[in-house]
Amino acid sequence: MNPARTITVLLIAAIALVFSGCQKKTAETPDFGKTENSVYRNEFFGMTMTIPKGWSTPDDAGRRKVFDEHVKKTGNEENRIVADNIQTFNMLMAFKYPKGEPILVNPNIVILAESVLDSPEITRGKDYLLLMKNYLPTDRLPMSISDEITTEAFGGKPFDLLEVKIAGPNLVMKQNFYSTIFKGYALNVTVTYVSEQDEATLNEILQSITFN
Repeated sequence: MNPARTITVLLIAAIALVFSGCQKKTAETPDFGKTENSVYRNEFFGMTMTIPKGWSTPDDAGRRKVFDEHVKKTGNEENRIVADNIQTFNMLMAFKYPKGEPILVNPNIVILAESVLDSPEITRGKDYLLLMKNYLPTDRLPMSISDEITTEAFGGKPFDLLEVKIAGPNLVMKQNFYSTIFKGYALNVTVTYVSEQDEATLNEILQSITFN
């Protein structure tokens, strides 16, 4: 089992479980977007983001396969909610290295949107992230979660940030959860990395985000 891929699935599942099973209103459905010439575009959110050349970007079938493989290996059916929940849209996974590379942590960026129409108390990303903290798998992973939620701007939109660190035998993996509320959805961007070099690369990707 690829540790980085497994952890990515667990933490994305935490996001998708925040409102699963409690949605009644139906938001306008976003598109999953597409990546061409190293640029990801999503028409619904009017969003673009530049991905470094050579990075692996699984299509919809490939993204679902990531979850299905994890469910098969762990028997954790809880995570299938991510793939099957029609209120949650796993729009992009981008990995620095292709699947099968002999590395412990594959730096990646994930974009996921979840409807919040039935949750009027969720007015900004911070509100969403505070709820999400309750679903992080602290019982399964040696993680530390930042007490403070800060704010950064990408493409002119404020994204609130929750930082998580997961300690391993020989490394500390970092995962940053960014969230903003837009068009009835929590638009979430998550980056995973270990080295400062990969952090810098991921920050460049984040800074390339634009909105119409």
